[in-house]
Amino acid sequence: MYPVAVGVIDSEDCDNWLWFMSRLRDVIGFPDGLCFHTDCGQAVMSGVSEVFPGVEHRECMYHLVLRSCTCRVWQGTGIPCKHAIAYITSIPGARLEDFVSDYYSVHNFKLAYQGSIPCIPDKSMWPTSNHGFFMHPPLLRATAGGRRKNRMKGTFEGGSSQKDRRHQCPICYQKGHHWETCKNGKPEDIAAMIAER
Repeated sequence: MYPVAVGVIDSEDCDNWLWFMSRLRDVIGFPDGLCFHTDCGQAVMSGVSEVFPGVEHRECMYHLVLRSCTCRVWQGTGIPCKHAIAYITSIPGARLEDFVSDYYSVHNFKLAYQGSIPCIPDKSMWPTSNHGFFMHPPLLRATAGGRRKNRMKGTFEGGSSQKDRRHQCPICYQKGHHWETCKNGKPEDIAAMIAER
């Protein structure tokens, strides 16, 4: 029996657990009746199943009593995370509701809303204060570029998010210059544009 195995790693991710389980297999081999008891983190579960396929793997009951998991979702929300749910549903006769925090019970919900919530009064009922001076609202300064009159269109509305915004020459259809300075167009096309003006 190996009650404790220690490894120093920087974080409990899948790669580190695979490394740890591989080193453990090098030391202990693959004995008959091997069983792992760990917390219910996804990384340790995948490490055990990849390095020791078919070995019995059980999660520690201590974490169920504390209602905790290494992903910290259960501790933060009071609702079992996907790791805990996977384990709880594998226990015969266990009810998932028994592992949810009491904060979500109907009794506590009724307690939270049993009193009356006072209405917020309108402006006429606000208390008046006299500081001995009148406080004017702040002056608004104009921003550079002027105020936008039309809203910016989104990408799916025909807006130009990542499109090339350079001018396109109507003679040669290349971007980056106007028709007056076009060097790729035919002289007769440029003459027709001048005549059009």
